[in-house]
Amino acid sequence: MPRQDRFIVRDEPFSKRGPLRTMPITIGGVPKDKLLEQVKGVRYVSPYAERIMRHENFTTLEKPASALLIVLTPKDFGFTQMAYVADLLHTDRLLTWSKENFDGWEVTTVPAEVGPHLAIQYTRQPQDEFLWMAMDRIPGYAGRPYLFYIERDDDEVNSLDAHWMYPAAPWPLHYTVAFRLRKLS
Repeated sequence: MPRQDRFIVRDEPFSKRGPLRTMPITIGGVPKDKLLEQVKGVRYVSPYAERIMRHENFTTLEKPASALLIVLTPKDFGFTQMAYVADLLHTDRLLTWSKENFDGWEVTTVPAEVGPHLAIQYTRQPQDEFLWMAMDRIPGYAGRPYLFYIERDDDEVNSLDAHWMYPAAPWPLHYTVAFRLRKLS
């Protein structure tokens, strides 16, 4: 039975694939320094996540906007062995896959600010969930490309973290990744 959480919606009608996990979220409207403070108010923020939030490539929308996230794994995309980060996040592949699996919707990468906003808004994250953001990588320590992830570990500590992911970094088939789901006009 699905969890009774207003933040998670299942069985979306636009899917040719059956039940999906989607999450509505509000992004934007918060300057990045204030956004960092807000995340620290509800989660542990690693030094790596803080570093990329302070990077010039990390931006936030001036005004609030709604977005719909969809949680998928490399296996959902048809990978049968570990997927490389660059392949999983490739725009053309996402577009082709969307056309094959959705009527009138497309899966895209997310703006980097989704990670911190989701860290704040996802208050009932399940224990042991590790959720990556499908975003453009931002340089972090030593200029390495980083991605955000949010986690609630087995000690029930909620965190916003980041890890360096070079283009050929392999992702196991079970990794959960948040993408943006957009209605085509």
